[in-house]
Amino acid sequence: MESALNRELAEELGIEVGSASHFERIEHDYPELAVSIDFFRVEDWNGEPSGREGQQIRWVERSLLHEYRLLPADTPVIESLQSL
Repeated sequence: MESALNRELAEELGIEVGSASHFERIEHDYPELAVSIDFFRVEDWNGEPSGREGQQIRWVERSLLHEYRLLPADTPVIESLQSL
């Protein structure tokens, strides 16, 4: 799993993971498919994160995450983050 995390963050954000820990795994059923997603907390990295595939990124306070339009599958993770 860690090699996939490293590869994806390098490709999509242009960063090299220094340390990360598994945070949560969720399963969510959309009408057209079911997804299983692993979330990680990246505590240390090298490089400046940027949207290398055209995606917009920004730093957001955990307490404000509910104000953003995110995918329904993200709701349990947002709740977990806000309870930290």
